[in-house]
Amino acid sequence: MRNTIVLVRHSTAERFSANGDLGRALTPEGQEQAIELGKLLVKELGPSVDCLVASHAVRAQETADAIGQNLKIENLWMDRAIYDSDVDSLREIVHSCERKTLVIVGHEPTISVFAAALICDDCPGRELVYGGVPTASAIVLKTDLPFDQVCCGSCDLEAFLHAEIG
Repeated sequence: MRNTIVLVRHSTAERFSANGDLGRALTPEGQEQAIELGKLLVKELGPSVDCLVASHAVRAQETADAIGQNLKIENLWMDRAIYDSDVDSLREIVHSCERKTLVIVGHEPTISVFAAALICDDCPGRELVYGGVPTASAIVLKTDLPFDQVCCGSCDLEAFLHAEIG
């Protein structure tokens, strides 16, 4: 059975917050997007995932919570490293997972850069992650490797999901 990594960019958030960038919450539209994204993930992955790791930013936490309204999450935790991480930091999170399905909820440009690094060079659709991904999007990757061996170019792009509302 192949392992699955899902990279999610948080849903639409308010532009400003009195609590700074970390405190930016989802807009009502962003809440709807995140719920819809959860429904799309259920169709793609099935009713549950093993692990979900989200940035500690409010908008990422709210996206993870809304996704969880439709998708059962076995293990959920926040990781401060996701907020201002790089490819190596996200790879460490992947390497620490011992399950079959991992969802990471984070921010741009890190989500698209990490996806581009993981997707094999000849994989169809790879260009979808170039230049960034829109809010409320999920990049579903598959690999035959155990998570602790995932490296650049070791994943196939299984699906690119985007929550449309309205």
